[in-house]
Amino acid sequence: MNNFRLSFIATLLIAIVFQACSGGDPNIESAKLNIRNKDYSAAIASADRAIANNPSNHEAYIWKARALSSRASNNTDVDARRSDYTAMNEALGKAQEVIDASTDPKMMLFNLQIDEVRENAWRLEHATSVNYVSKDTISEGEFARSIAHMKNAIAVYPDSVLSSRALAEIYFLSGDLSNAANQMKATIENPNANPQAEDYVRLMQFQREAKQTEELLATMELAVSKFPGNKDVKVEVANTYLSQANYDKAAETMSELVGFEPENAEYRYIYSTLLFEAINSEISKLNDNYTLAFDLRSEYRETARKATNAANTKRLAEIDKELVSLGQSNTEIGAEIDALGNVVIEQLTKATELQPAEAKYFNLLGSIYDVKANVIFNQGNEQADLAQADKLQEQAREIWRLALPYMEKATELTPDNRDAWATLSRVYIRLGMTEKAQEAMKKAEQ
Repeated sequence: MNNFRLSFIATLLIAIVFQACSGGDPNIESAKLNIRNKDYSAAIASADRAIANNPSNHEAYIWKARALSSRASNNTDVDARRSDYTAMNEALGKAQEVIDASTDPKMMLFNLQIDEVRENAWRLEHATSVNYVSKDTISEGEFARSIAHMKNAIAVYPDSVLSSRALAEIYFLSGDLSNAANQMKATIENPNANPQAEDYVRLMQFQREAKQTEELLATMELAVSKFPGNKDVKVEVANTYLSQANYDKAAETMSELVGFEPENAEYRYIYSTLLFEAINSEISKLNDNYTLAFDLRSEYRETARKATNAANTKRLAEIDKELVSLGQSNTEIGAEIDALGNVVIEQLTKATELQPAEAKYFNLLGSIYDVKANVIFNQGNEQADLAQADKLQEQAREIWRLALPYMEKATELTPDNRDAWATLSRVYIRLGMTEKAQEAMKKAEQ
């Protein structure tokens, strides 16, 4: 009996010592062991038993969080990890509550463990996501995995501005424009974000690409109110107006920038580049009209060959009317291109004076002359009156002669620019300068 009593007491003392070493609950040691053995579900169950025994056991919450984080990181279903990360944050939140309520200063050391658990999980997911898209060629599957990992990083740190912004960029790279815009908007609205002008600029770019017109206008107003003198914001405002074919507003915005710093050649170049986009849009309309006019003339000839009757006569009259309408439309478009082109020429001429060694200014200046000349030359091609056609095409050649010195200067400043040489060669051909055209084309092909 005495031996039995001694044995019982010894066993009880061992249990008491074990509990004291493990923070009062052997379930925590069980959780640790199960984590080492990679049985994370068992570790979570052990931690839950420790919490049930003592809801104020901060260590139990931390070890539960460790087990949840480990189970998540070992789950091959990347999307399914999020639920464990959410539960991990809940456990860490409970641990934090216990620590904050304690008056023992030593308890604050456990904050380091909380940070460690969360940081390790976040770093794994964020870095893995970035690795998938840090290369030249990315497959759809890699984009999907990158997005899933970055969502996990945000699940670990819901207030992470870095991960939220990165997710928006990954969406954009993958071609998911709507989610890119929505994610960037969420980033800016994050209470921890302190968004800068470049954040609003990026959001405007995403919203414009995603054709979120109403949201874009709201962002634009907010960006202008927060950063009224910011150059990049002004440029995006101009881009927004251009995307809506509101050329007057675009020009007005960029004029403000030029007005702020009239000696800034780059502002003038940006202004000209934006106007050039507007010009290209008008040229697309012209080309569509020329194609339609060609088809109508072909139809007219076919109809005219047929027997004369009321239906055919009516159709010929309709085609005549449509061709007249197209001609009027082309005249208006040509006038718009001419007006916009003159502004570009004015701005770029000044830019080349301010920075005479900057090739891109000369290149774009030559290009706008080339565009103006092509518009007039094509108008000549549309003329039935041969004398008028010759007159228009001679006007075009005069404009190409104006383009030459700028194009030649661009190739002089950047002799390795093949595109510049090819453009110059085409202008030489237009002007009948065959030998020079061949020389330029050789350099374009080198």
